[in-house]
This record gives sequence, C-alpha cells and structure tokens, in this order.
Amino acid sequence: MQFHARVMRVDETSCDDVRSVSSATRGFPMYDAWFSSPISVATGISGDIRNLTNARQAFDLLNDHWRSGGSDKHRSAKRACQQALNGSVPADVARDAFIDAAREARILLE
Repeated sequence: MQFHARVMRVDETSCDDVRSVSSATRGFPMYDAWFSSPISVATGISGDIRNLTNARQAFDLLNDHWRSGGSDKHRSAKRACQQALNGSVPADVARDAFIDAAREARILLE
C-alpha cells in the first residue's frame, strides 16, 4: 500500500479571501472571555435555564434573545461583553454588567 502526499499551494485568490474574511469580522472577538463562575438565567417563554460561562454567550443572549432590549443596563452589558471579547477589559467586568442587566430584565436566577 502506497500513500501519496498531496501538497496544496495557497494562491493569491485564497489570500484575498482570507483578507476579506478578516475585514468582514473586524470588531468581533478572537476568544470567548471566560467568566470566573457561570451565570444562570431563565430564557424563552418556557423559562429554559441557561448557564452562561463566557462573554460570547452573554453577548449572544443580549444581542439575539433579550426580552426587553434598549435599557441603559442592557447597552452597558453589551458594550462590556464586546470589550471583554476584544480583550480590553477583564471577562468579569462583562460578567458583572451582564448580571445587572439580567437582574433588571428579571431573568437572573439567584
């Protein structure tokens, strides 16, 4: 049995594709920014319990599945999560801001 190695060459088109993906995702996180301890929240109509362990999960909930968006605490939590994901603040700063917003929205399980 013989094995053949296949060498793939990266051409200029694929490099352009990588640059366009990079520029398209600018401002998005490079890592998840893990919390020191999980945050439990009740989401959805049925109150499904979610345990959030990082700023990416918290940001996604704030951005896509928030019952009452638009409050100051909601905006502050989104901003803090984005900053944590970008590495400009510690993850637990985002955690604390998220807890305030979740408490205000009455979804925090304490």
